[in-house]
Amino acid sequence: QGDRIAAAAERGDVTLAVHTPFVDETAEAAHIVLPAPTYLEKDDVVYSYWHNYLVYNSAVAEPPGEAMRETHLVRRLAEMLGVSSHPLMREDPWDAVDAAVRGTGFTLKELRERGVVRLKTPDYYTYPTATGKVEFYSETALRRGLPPLPQYKPPSRSLHVLTFPPSPLYTNSQFRDIYGEPPPAVRVNPADYVGDCVVLRNEHGEVHVKAVADPEVPRGVVVYVGIGRDLRGIPINAVARGEPGPYGGTPKLYTTYVQVEPCRDKY
Repeated sequence: QGDRIAAAAERGDVTLAVHTPFVDETAEAAHIVLPAPTYLEKDDVVYSYWHNYLVYNSAVAEPPGEAMRETHLVRRLAEMLGVSSHPLMREDPWDAVDAAVRGTGFTLKELRERGVVRLKTPDYYTYPTATGKVEFYSETALRRGLPPLPQYKPPSRSLHVLTFPPSPLYTNSQFRDIYGEPPPAVRVNPADYVGDCVVLRNEHGEVHVKAVADPEVPRGVVVYVGIGRDLRGIPINAVARGEPGPYGGTPKLYTTYVQVEPCRDKY
């Protein structure tokens, strides 16, 4: 719901400062933009969600212009705020990294020398349940006051389900600088098609997008691939739901409910 953050910054309700290598929506809304280096311009230790390897990322170039690494920026801010004598500010950042990676069985020195190390494979088959197994009927959820089985709550007949499946080209917003903006278009079932331009509206806001009829999309569902902007430049997540989900309190990012109407304006 970045449009509300941008509106609050424009009104002066908040002071928005960002540290980023790219001029994205957040930077456009910010009062202060501090240039940051990319991963090619800083040493770092990287762990992936998708494999069990720890990687030492070596910079291949110095940060351009006034771009400043995160650790340098934090130290500068600490000096300006008068807290540079705090133990966390006096600690060498690489000493902190070394302490963090030692739990893997390797030292930072070993990682630097080898470049890549393989970590122990986690136990994927033991679960924090009473039985230690996957619970299709969850006694654990029941004890916590949640339904033991997934509950489907259909939306109102007047609403459509808007979902945001990820695009392989836009796993992060910075990839817009490589592939450009995601197209401001949704896909709907032919039975739900009301024109080549539609307004998606709910209590949070509205977005104007192109529409494409697609028989692969179920009736009552609207599909927007990726997280981009509408035909007016409004972020598509202006209509996203902000309330936490019942399981784990995670936000309901990928599904919300909208009314679908034909556009009145021409684009």
